[in-house]
Amino acid sequence: MDEYQPVAALLPLLDWVLEWYLRGVRRELVRLLATRGTRAALDVGCGTGALSRLLADAGITTVCMDPSRTMLSMAERRAGVPPRFCVLAGSAERIPFGREFNAVIFSLVLHELDAEQRELAWREAHRVLRPGGVVVVVEFTRPERGGGAAWLGGALLRFVERQAGRIHPPHYTGYRHLMAGGGFAAWLRAHDARVLEERRYFWGNIGLFAVAARPD
Repeated sequence: MDEYQPVAALLPLLDWVLEWYLRGVRRELVRLLATRGTRAALDVGCGTGALSRLLADAGITTVCMDPSRTMLSMAERRAGVPPRFCVLAGSAERIPFGREFNAVIFSLVLHELDAEQRELAWREAHRVLRPGGVVVVVEFTRPERGGGAAWLGGALLRFVERQAGRIHPPHYTGYRHLMAGGGFAAWLRAHDARVLEERRYFWGNIGLFAVAARPD
């Protein structure tokens, strides 16, 4: 079942909200990959394809993959004719590729998954990376420093996630589980991930993490 089909009319609003607080993050992500000389990227859980379009416009061959046909219909329109990037139905837990990518991207995707799904998605991402590749994650995490702005930013994001949970309840459940464990930075530490680069946004509540491919 496509949980987003009943709310297809609201997706342009969701796009606007994500663009509002992810515009700078997305641009820095694209610059990071361009600096690394990334040639092929897989955008897992691409949604409506906003990030995939930025990657393609930067000259990176991009596959935009999502389980929601409703989301992908918008991504296809964003890809244009002829398509600037490939649009594919698929889930993070079973990626239908071999070692074909220099980068695998999860932009606000992993918190939507339960613990088992998150582990599967993480293994799959590393499986399809070429040697020297990176997994790049934009995800919610705990601020390194406290303060009113950090608290307010976190409260706003919790509100947004609760609203998303009304559309797809597991979305908010996964978010709460991830944050209860300290957010994504803590999850990476628990997995002994080699973080090549880390940047923080939204008063420390959102992180951009570039993680080295695991050795075979």
